[in-house]
Amino acid sequence: MEPNRGTVAAAVQLQRHINSPIYEARQQSIAADKPLRVSFDLLRSPTAAVIGSALLMILIGWTDYKTTDFALTVFYFAPVVLATWRAGRKAGWFIAVLCGVTVLTADLMVPRSGRAIALSYMNAGILVLASVALAELVSSHRRAHQRLEALLALRTVSLTEIHHRVKNNLQIVSSLLRLQSNKFADPAVRDVFTECRDCINAMVRLNEELYNYHRHSHITFA
Repeated sequence: MEPNRGTVAAAVQLQRHINSPIYEARQQSIAADKPLRVSFDLLRSPTAAVIGSALLMILIGWTDYKTTDFALTVFYFAPVVLATWRAGRKAGWFIAVLCGVTVLTADLMVPRSGRAIALSYMNAGILVLASVALAELVSSHRRAHQRLEALLALRTVSLTEIHHRVKNNLQIVSSLLRLQSNKFADPAVRDVFTECRDCINAMVRLNEELYNYHRHSHITFA
């Protein structure tokens, strides 16, 4: 059985496309960009967020140890928020505990009396509890944000589907009017059908403009 000529021609055209310099250059460009995309995805991963939060926390702890300024305790909330928002609630808890350990270590490395040491433990415990509460708050806000994004995506898909359905229905009506007009030989009757089709086509264009209203500052009804 002889092969189909159309299939052979398509295969030859595809082979020429693959062997073309443009195709080879495009494949080389994709291969060169692949490591960059992998590195970018790694930097945006939850693991990178946790590592970055831990490094930020260590920097704040080192600054706290050097300055012995109690006001720097507020800055420990920053890595907790970062880890919770990017990696989830458990990551926020983990960074919250590390923040408590870090601030306690920074306080204990400074020579203090027994009462001051007990106060350092108390401050570390309060910081852990406040950080965990902040992580819970950020986590709940993140879940609400994700729900809103899902609802927005669903609304966009629904509007797109409605737009296509309206457009298809109007085009079907226009096609039916054109078919019906072919049954009449009287030019006056055909002009009536043509006028109706023009009105429907105007509705189709208006629907298209309204659907893409965000791309224009105004709509030209003319």
